[in-house]
Amino acid sequence: MDVSREDRNNKSEILERKLISIHKELVNHEVYTKIFNKHNLRIFMGYHVFTVWDSMSLIKSLQNRVSCTLVPWKPSTYPKELIQFVNRLVLDEESGYDQHNRPCDHFSLYVRAMEELYCDTKPIKKFLKDIDYDLLENPIKEFIQFNVNIATSYPLHIIAGVYYFGRERIVPHLLRPIAHQLDHSSWGELAPTLRHYLSLHEPRQRDGRVPSSFQLLHYACMGSAKAYNEALSYGIQTCLLRKKIWDKAYEKMDETITEPLPQSLM
Repeated sequence: MDVSREDRNNKSEILERKLISIHKELVNHEVYTKIFNKHNLRIFMGYHVFTVWDSMSLIKSLQNRVSCTLVPWKPSTYPKELIQFVNRLVLDEESGYDQHNRPCDHFSLYVRAMEELYCDTKPIKKFLKDIDYDLLENPIKEFIQFNVNIATSYPLHIIAGVYYFGRERIVPHLLRPIAHQLDHSSWGELAPTLRHYLSLHEPRQRDGRVPSSFQLLHYACMGSAKAYNEALSYGIQTCLLRKKIWDKAYEKMDETITEPLPQSLM
């Protein structure tokens, strides 16, 4: 039996409310109440680095689907504005600049920030050597396998939805509390690379990317409410999996060190 347009619109409203709810849970997560000393920040970064790496698989998948990356080359049938967006996305993320104006991808920049703070980078480096998922603990393993599977096996509207709802629409807001802690800590000056990484994710630096990533999602859905709801559902799932990582990081932090999240960040 066909689902009516009204039913699909109602489902979209329900899914949007679920998405807003999980976004709020992530932005106001209790993990941020503990990231104001180097020990706990190192723990958080050791988990977060996997989500930084994971993001590039989605971005490269978008590029492969929207632009032509094959040889011999053929013109893509997608709108030129969307081709330009995904190629600029790759340019920014894969060959942006560090704080010394030297070319550097965002993942390598983050690893450098970890090393600057004496974080343990062995787990991420060991994983990348052979991409061995069995080396990963849950929920990192679950999160990465979910997103890589989306990037390699799912249609464009799902990939675009996971990227938009699970990355562009939320990640800048997730990093603000960390920037706030660095600004108000006695040791924040010891983390110039992390400060630069965070500055690249400030909302004002990414304003053009949010509407462009939504435009890509809208185009990929081709006006189908069913496709949009599928994209929303998978976007919610990736956010829920990210929350599990935040939960695990919180569990590993020093339980004796807590501080309320500043009201301005809630």
